[in-house]
Amino acid sequence: MRKVRAALSCALVATAALAVCPPVSAQQYPTKPVKIVVPFTSGGNADVIGRFIAQQLTTALGQQFIVENRPGAGGLLGTEAGVKSPPDGYTLTIIGGAYAISPSIYKLRFDPVSDITPIIEILQTPLLMVVHPSMPVTTARDLIALAKANSGKLNFASGGQGSLTHIAAELFASMAEIKMIHVPYKGGGAAITDLVAGRTGLYFCQLAVALSAALQGLGNVCGFILAFAIRARCAGPSICKQYRPID
Repeated sequence: MRKVRAALSCALVATAALAVCPPVSAQQYPTKPVKIVVPFTSGGNADVIGRFIAQQLTTALGQQFIVENRPGAGGLLGTEAGVKSPPDGYTLTIIGGAYAISPSIYKLRFDPVSDITPIIEILQTPLLMVVHPSMPVTTARDLIALAKANSGKLNFASGGQGSLTHIAAELFASMAEIKMIHVPYKGGGAAITDLVAGRTGLYFCQLAVALSAALQGLGNVCGFILAFAIRARCAGPSICKQYRPID
């Protein structure tokens, strides 16, 4: 697995970690194709990460790394499939931030600590608040005012029940004391597609997805939640700086 770590260290990817079900044999690796489980639908941030990693590892290690999308339950179904795979190192799993949240939301059929072995943290990324261009808001403060004036009418998309994008929006709503309607999807690809189409009004999503929509004029970024600075102009100001009560 040292070769896997070395190859991944050279890859520039986004928000997730790569894990394997333990233990892994010390024999020459890999000697056959390797599956990378992505617990979300195609087109989302995790899927882009998984496919980039698969391409890089295939080139670096001389064996096929194949992405398998297993969406559902905010990423839990795909993660469980990875956990239950043979512990031989030939099934890797992309794990996002929701992995730390799942034990508090779902009754898991595996031990989230001992049943899986982290290989490497791929990258950290902030979540950005993106709204449809038709909404008359440009900042988080504007959105809060709109939501309070239309209590229970504003809806928001997420990558699934219990996903990080779901929890982020619910936390924002709770701290801002507003009510919104949750519209869950099976992954970020479907969520951003419906936001761009105007079927939902708001989506907390990862940096790459948000900026892609903003640069194409398909969505407006009202702010971001993160622990480090963003230098992209269209990222907007920090939500905490815009609205001190939720800092």
